[in-house]
Amino acid sequence: MRIIIPEKSDAIISRWCSFAYVEELLEAGVRIFLYQKGFIHSKYLLVDDCISSVGTSNFDFRSFETNFEANAFIYQKEFTREVEQHFLADLQQCREVKYREWRKRPHTDKIRESLAYIVSPMF
Repeated sequence: MRIIIPEKSDAIISRWCSFAYVEELLEAGVRIFLYQKGFIHSKYLLVDDCISSVGTSNFDFRSFETNFEANAFIYQKEFTREVEQHFLADLQQCREVKYREWRKRPHTDKIRESLAYIVSPMF
């Protein structure tokens, strides 16, 4: 599994919230990529070369229950291939996060991310 997240964000607390999950995902074998070319806000999912989901929602309480955001699920190989091409192009603008590198980040970052994790349901 590969995930792209923005290295830079338009909302600092949201950035800290998303970074709070990186270490756990890396430990689980997920490859994390930080988007370098500005800000990325894409939300899509590709499964088995034939299923894709595109939409506005984050997978959190606020997106589903407060903002009523939604995603479309498309079961079409051609569309999924097209979305995959966008993903691969975005991937070229990223740097991969390595577990050892992530563990060495400053303690102040870890504290901010932990606090953001606690209050994330409010954002």
